[in-house]
Amino acid sequence: MPTEKKIFLYEAVIAQLIAFMKNNQYHPGDKLPSERKLSTLLAVSRTSIREALKTLQAKDIVSIRHGSGVYFNGPENFLLSGTETFDKSQETFHLLKQLAQSRMMIESFCAVELASTLTPQQLKELYDVIQKEERILGSTQDHQDVFMSMELELLLSHYYGNPMIHEMHKKTCLQWQQCFLSLELTPYPLDLRHQDHLDIMKAIESGHPPIIEKAVKGHVQRTLAILNKLLKP
Repeated sequence: MPTEKKIFLYEAVIAQLIAFMKNNQYHPGDKLPSERKLSTLLAVSRTSIREALKTLQAKDIVSIRHGSGVYFNGPENFLLSGTETFDKSQETFHLLKQLAQSRMMIESFCAVELASTLTPQQLKELYDVIQKEERILGSTQDHQDVFMSMELELLLSHYYGNPMIHEMHKKTCLQWQQCFLSLELTPYPLDLRHQDHLDIMKAIESGHPPIIEKAVKGHVQRTLAILNKLLKP
């Protein structure tokens, strides 16, 4: 299982690079940003960017010129999504919108209820998740594992204490993750996701339901908005 996950994450970086070139309408001979810049733009490690570029060079899609940079070779039609692929992506996005409604209902409800019942230990464990994100942001570790994790969200439904709601939430989150795996995209940078999580925790500590609901729902809606932009033909 770990091997399969590693393969997917590696392929996902390649998919992100292709999406980046497509969205920026690259033509043969155009120069790509530096590894450091691509790492920042796509929120993945420089090592992952480097390995993905080597694979694209092996497929003659890019040329790596030492001392000069990386250049797009073409063919241009390689960056054009086929109708079948695009239709499948739109179907997946439609499912994600339905899952988003479920997530927003469950997560906002649990977060509001927890505002008055969280124990000091539970609060610490939630902030431990956020501190883990901070450590990874400050390291060279690949961010995609963290993007796919929904540890903080699942803790909210777990702490609420209703096993049926928690099981429903786990199934929703699993489907959410599977949709992103099928799209081979991780469009929401960890630094933005991390800030959303901080805002959710501050909202919960405020104890005001409207503020909590806005923070929780806004997090899910921003993910969909970024994904929708990436999937435009």
